[in-house]
Amino acid sequence: MPDTLKPLRLLLGLRGLLSRQITTVTSTVGTSAALGDPVIGLVTVELHRLRRSAGLATITTRGGHRHDRVRVAAVGCHHTVLLRPGGRILLPLRFIEALAPHTPTRDGVQPR
Repeated sequence: MPDTLKPLRLLLGLRGLLSRQITTVTSTVGTSAALGDPVIGLVTVELHRLRRSAGLATITTRGGHRHDRVRVAAVGCHHTVLLRPGGRILLPLRFIEALAPHTPTRDGVQPR
């Protein structure tokens, strides 16, 4: 009898894991929305995607300042760390107005 219950236990364990992951994601987005700007949640997701891909991006902040060809090193609850040839930039998420990932071209040169 214990061998027949093994697949059921595995499924219940996976269901619990998925439930915890969904709770984590929704609580993170809820916290971002509680900051007063629901867009911060979407910015955070995009920054994490850029961090995982290690791709170059251009980030425009409020006021029109642009950070060209930067990489995302870390993403926190309120700030992100950007890498550029001159060093690191600590940028509050609420200041980010636009994100534009660079797309590689055939010849390996990325557009400016």
